[in-house]
Amino acid sequence: MSPLALLRSLVARSEVPTTPRLVARACGRTTTGRRSTNQDRLVVRDDLGLYAVADGMGGYQGGEVASQTTIDALVARYEAHRRDEEDTWPFVPDAAKTASRDRARTTASSPAQTLSLESAHAVVAVETAHRAVREKRRGELAQMGSTVVMLARSGARLVVAHAGDSRAVLLRDGVLHALTRDHSFMAELESRGTGTAEERERMAAQFGHVVTKAIGHGEQLAPTVLELEVQRGDVLLLSSDGLHGVLDAEEIAHTLAMFAPEDASEILLARAIEAGSTDNVTAVVVRIETL
Repeated sequence: MSPLALLRSLVARSEVPTTPRLVARACGRTTTGRRSTNQDRLVVRDDLGLYAVADGMGGYQGGEVASQTTIDALVARYEAHRRDEEDTWPFVPDAAKTASRDRARTTASSPAQTLSLESAHAVVAVETAHRAVREKRRGELAQMGSTVVMLARSGARLVVAHAGDSRAVLLRDGVLHALTRDHSFMAELESRGTGTAEERERMAAQFGHVVTKAIGHGEQLAPTVLELEVQRGDVLLLSSDGLHGVLDAEEIAHTLAMFAPEDASEILLARAIEAGSTDNVTAVVVRIETL
């Protein structure tokens, strides 16, 4: 090849557009806060594309066992899948019993449709955690359970799965979007518009802590799943109610926008304690960047 032809070849190659690869920069932090023990657990596994927060309940030991069992089961399922993408799932999820707000909104004519492979795997992971906790509900652990909220990322595709009142939010272009709706007594009242604002406030004081869906409770769990495409600059937050129960959306959005995940997670925990949180506080912050 002549020097001129070689030069033309190099120029042509340099003009071929390349698609930037999305990567995640993440950090998770948890604190006991004003409690005597920490029943929150989290996982940040960039290699698995897995991020989760679990908030245990059921007494001193039960809450810790339930949340840790939940996280261990999620990690084990995604590790098995990473070792072998053709691995056999322990069961096939029932799409008809799994609520997906995102899919129901875009294809209301077929609410009981087939889950995508990624969503189905997330459902299997959460249901596996549910079964693992149920197997341990004996004796002093008979009343234990856990909330869970998880993200599973593959490239630009993101799946959110949750049960309970731990939450996921997305900050995009300065606007904070809720990705989950609490499975709780109060959330059900609010969605139905039951009672006046004053009546709901009185009920919140008495029943605000009651969740209607949790890992380990009931025969089947059917977590809520949602799929979305992430883009550069997106920031996601997973949190236990010790954080979002006391900080407003404006402060959360500002912190996520201004600080890297390592600093944002630390600041959010500190601010929740300062704002009067009496619960354990946990935050996992995931920022989507490009190489």
